[in-house]
Amino acid sequence: MTNTHFQNPNGLNDDNNYSTAADMAKLAAVCLENETIAKIVSSKTATVGVRSFSNHNKLLWQYEGCIGLKTGYTKMSGRTLVSAAKRGKQTLIVVTLCDPDDWDDHAALLDYGFDQWPRIELCAAGKDFRRIPVSGSLQRFVTVRTNDDLAYPLCLTEQVTAKIILPDFVEAPVTKGAIAGCITYYLGEEPVGKSFLLYTDSVHRDEVASGLVSRVLEFFREHRSQPALAFLSGIQIEVNAAQEKK
Repeated sequence: MTNTHFQNPNGLNDDNNYSTAADMAKLAAVCLENETIAKIVSSKTATVGVRSFSNHNKLLWQYEGCIGLKTGYTKMSGRTLVSAAKRGKQTLIVVTLCDPDDWDDHAALLDYGFDQWPRIELCAAGKDFRRIPVSGSLQRFVTVRTNDDLAYPLCLTEQVTAKIILPDFVEAPVTKGAIAGCITYYLGEEPVGKSFLLYTDSVHRDEVASGLVSRVLEFFREHRSQPALAFLSGIQIEVNAAQEKK
């Protein structure tokens, strides 16, 4: 909030009380993150002792998905309204200052926002993303997987780009769940989402000699060449024996 100053806590007229619709929207977004505030502003009625109170925010009754937020009026400022509505996982906030037809305007603006800026999925958590070559192991590749669910409101003319940071290969050993890299999504020059890319499996390191023979053994196992398999198994035993003598 860069264009706001509060001289008193009640918001009544004062030359040093000033703000903008944009700043009020930022404040509203922070307020909704507080569970207590969010519960209060979304309540249509409340009972305190023997007294009952009704929320003056008509949008709570008139607009589907409305979750608050704050009405206001003074003779000098006119009608002010901060509203919020939620559909699925998307929440929109509308602020008007000195608007005599704020109820209808907010309903129209919320409809327009949900229609023109739908929440578009950028990344789904747990999706296999790419295979990375492995050096120093029998296992030739290890898969990396996305770690986060990411979505962003986009209109039809907007497009995001992605910047991927991953190694060309990885040296064994590899630990399952370790961070391999990340993917960052941009709208123009502004980053709008980031997901880490994690290894899906652990990869153990092989010694050079045994690893080489193991790869050959794997080849012959796949091709069911039993004589060659027995011959190469003998080579592996001799190699292991030579290593033990050292």
